[in-house]
Amino acid sequence: MIYKNRFFFIDILKALSITAVVSYHSVFVPYSTYASSALLIDILFAPLRFCVPVFLTISFLLLQRGLTNRPNQSVLVLLNKRLSRLAIPTAFWFSLAAVLKLATGNSPLSISIAVLTGEIFTGAYYLLIMFQLIPIFVLAKHYIDSFKTLMAALLLQIIIFVVIQASLAGIIAPEITTFLKIFHRIPLFYWFAYIALGAYFYHKLPLIRKKSAHTPAHIKVLLLLLSGLLMMAEYSWLGKITAGNVPPFEYIMFSCLISVPVAFLCFSCVEAQKFPLLVTQSVTILSRYSLGIFCINGLVSQILLSLGGNFFAEATFDFSEILVIKVLGWFFLLAISLCLSVLLDKIGLKSVVC
Repeated sequence: MIYKNRFFFIDILKALSITAVVSYHSVFVPYSTYASSALLIDILFAPLRFCVPVFLTISFLLLQRGLTNRPNQSVLVLLNKRLSRLAIPTAFWFSLAAVLKLATGNSPLSISIAVLTGEIFTGAYYLLIMFQLIPIFVLAKHYIDSFKTLMAALLLQIIIFVVIQASLAGIIAPEITTFLKIFHRIPLFYWFAYIALGAYFYHKLPLIRKKSAHTPAHIKVLLLLLSGLLMMAEYSWLGKITAGNVPPFEYIMFSCLISVPVAFLCFSCVEAQKFPLLVTQSVTILSRYSLGIFCINGLVSQILLSLGGNFFAEATFDFSEILVIKVLGWFFLLAISLCLSVLLDKIGLKSVVC
């Protein structure tokens, strides 16, 4: 059977996460045309911020599985294998984005800065995050999966989030966040807790799946709603203390940490057999090409935004109009990113999309 040797719920979480990722890149008109509605739109879509935390957690859960299945593999061999595999899509997409930017008149210096800060295309920071976190995971593999490590990582992550939010609010040293803005979203101290979550969840997966199976559906719905409302409330708070200029601090929310165990509890008992074949196939293809979709949508969205800037520079959109634009753009961008991912796979470029 197709799902015999894999967890279908992992595919579901990846499919949901990549769909959520695309939603944040789906407005192809200038910010100035909807500035009055921008924060409200961001708050409305804040519950989808689970996407990057869940992606990271799944990545390290699967990496932990690999370590467990090959306990005698040397650290250097494992590190070289994982980083080499990551380097191929990174080099491909970063190079393509750099060529496109150079062709459109960007200077080599600005392109170099964009590469180093993970801004060469929308979402590129994720690949740079993985380059930082994988060595930490591999080097600390004997300690990373314990409950004590998890608690220490979560506590330290929360402290960092508190400090950054306090700095944004002007309570302590505003220069901290002024400095951090230079590096956008790539500092590893925004993300390291997801290493511990992934490793710990792998070893506790049977228990998590059992708890999920015994949790009533209405409780799961309630947990998802509460998690979403908490993310909206926290994003609203960030919008207030930053005067609506939340980026690049969208993921320093405590609710992002909470969203991961909620997602695993709610979905980890889901089996493929319970869904129609069309649903399982759709989930599987989105999961399979999540890397390609992630990178392609980031590139295509920038191209479409540049075109939209030319056509709609003088336009003004109210909340309902920009919401419709965002939703339509969301489905269009997801579809074109998936189609291009499949095409690249078919012509022999599987390693850059899967």
